[in-house]
Amino acid sequence: MKIAIYYTRPFETGGVEKTMYARGKYLKNHGHEITFVYASSDSPLNMLEKWATVGNVKHVDICQDEVFDYVIYDAVYNLRKVKARRNNYIQVINGNLVDSCEHYEEVIPFKKYVAVSEEAKRQFKERKGKDCIVIPNLIDEEEVKRLSKEEVDISKKKHNFLIVSRIDQQKGFPRLRPILDKCEEKYGKDYQFVVIGSNYLYPKYGEELKRQLQNYNIVWLGRQDNPYKYMAWADSLWQLSDYESQCMVMYESLIIGTPCVCTDFPNAIKELTNGKGYILKKDLSNLNLEEIEQLQKGFEYHYVDYGKEWLKLIEPVEKKDYKFSIIIPNYNNAKWLEGCLNSVLNQTYKNYEIIFIDDMSEDNSLEIANNMLKPPHKVLKVPYKKYNGGTRNIGIMEATGDYIVCLDSDDHLKNENTLQEINDNLEDEDVMFLGFDLYKDGKEDLFPFRPNYQTMYDAFINDVCAIWTKVVKTEILKDTLFPESTLAEDRVHHYRICEKSNSFTCLNKSTHVWNRSNTTSVTTKREAMWEMSIYKHLGEMYYFIANTKNEKYKQWVQMKFDKQWKELAEKRYQQI
Repeated sequence: MKIAIYYTRPFETGGVEKTMYARGKYLKNHGHEITFVYASSDSPLNMLEKWATVGNVKHVDICQDEVFDYVIYDAVYNLRKVKARRNNYIQVINGNLVDSCEHYEEVIPFKKYVAVSEEAKRQFKERKGKDCIVIPNLIDEEEVKRLSKEEVDISKKKHNFLIVSRIDQQKGFPRLRPILDKCEEKYGKDYQFVVIGSNYLYPKYGEELKRQLQNYNIVWLGRQDNPYKYMAWADSLWQLSDYESQCMVMYESLIIGTPCVCTDFPNAIKELTNGKGYILKKDLSNLNLEEIEQLQKGFEYHYVDYGKEWLKLIEPVEKKDYKFSIIIPNYNNAKWLEGCLNSVLNQTYKNYEIIFIDDMSEDNSLEIANNMLKPPHKVLKVPYKKYNGGTRNIGIMEATGDYIVCLDSDDHLKNENTLQEINDNLEDEDVMFLGFDLYKDGKEDLFPFRPNYQTMYDAFINDVCAIWTKVVKTEILKDTLFPESTLAEDRVHHYRICEKSNSFTCLNKSTHVWNRSNTTSVTTKREAMWEMSIYKHLGEMYYFIANTKNEKYKQWVQMKFDKQWKELAEKRYQQI
């Protein structure tokens, strides 16, 4: 399997960066082809060029904490364009989440969410409202031990402490000054803190911090390719960070046999027992230098090999053959009905059911349907006029498939492989947007429409709202029924589907043929009936705006409401 390991910041000092390479090495040793892709936030075009060279990636492993960065959004969208399979994708949560791209998960819906610690899981659930499994990262113990034996050119003092961290406000450096004051009081100048880590994200903060602490015994080494030799050199490693991504550095220090002084994140509480470390409260109220002095080096510690658990996550998943419920409402379309039904019955893909609902037709439509459709297909007749919204609702409640495909009885599917193509391109997304061709007066390929949305907002504002331009999960439609006793009912329904759907994909080709030759259809008569139905649409939109808890969609629908209201007002003014 070809795997892209995708990261969002340059490799720095140990920790998460090194474990990424360890994971790549482990996967390569087990027969996978590994490609590292760097999403440089200052050069997204360069990143996308690198991404284009990856090729037919079957699995992506996204590392680092900035998993919602906009450049990752660009990359996963490009991954979708090259039609890579998405049933195995994993999102790795390494610490705080940066939600700078709200549309990220809409582009590539991840099937599994993996946290590297219980604390990361807690943060993820709190921020995103979703659960995830916990599998700690891989660490190459032998490599860590080998590098730790290199010599360090720093003179020792009586007490030698190490900090490995990026230098910014989030990494616990505000706690450093009171600790330094305690050291000055107890040790005089017979101590030193060695700080390894860059300040490339916050250079001004880093320089200001150095200026403020210039009278203390601190050695600022900056970024180092080998932090492990400093871990072996130090009396103890101090991790002052509030969040768990620093736990990987703690593990590496323990592998070397150097004790840790860590704030009380869950991994530290679990691992720093039997003299291996000291749990420091975040408010420093229990800071006791004498107890920390008693910590002994040279102990044995073996990190658990989580490789097999990582391998399980990327085992091939058998492609599911989804069951489709084809809902066909009908009113007086006997002329077109046989062609419509045959376009479904002749499909090469057979895992589907047809639910035909007749809306009080006065022609022989019902007779045609009964002759052509046998169980498990269903032919239903409503007791009174319900229009397309009401008939579709009956079909939705009868549906037993995984997904619903709507087809008007005067239209037809493009070719015999349409359902197969839809199934092949679905990866359990909530909705798939479809293309179509317009048919009129004997000509078919008029007004070809091909969806290629990058975000749900693109789909939302698109004017092609017809339900037959979508394949929607049955559970979503059963929770999102159509307005009844109105025309063009899918206009408002489109907004509801977009709101309910957390993930989407596009089939950028024609699957339906839209028949504009039918002079009895609602679409053909739209101009005459427009004002009659628009008031109800506005009422539905107003109700949506008043009741939705999703502020994003409220703004989008408000924008549509204002536009439609203006159109109606202008039309009425012209009539006057």
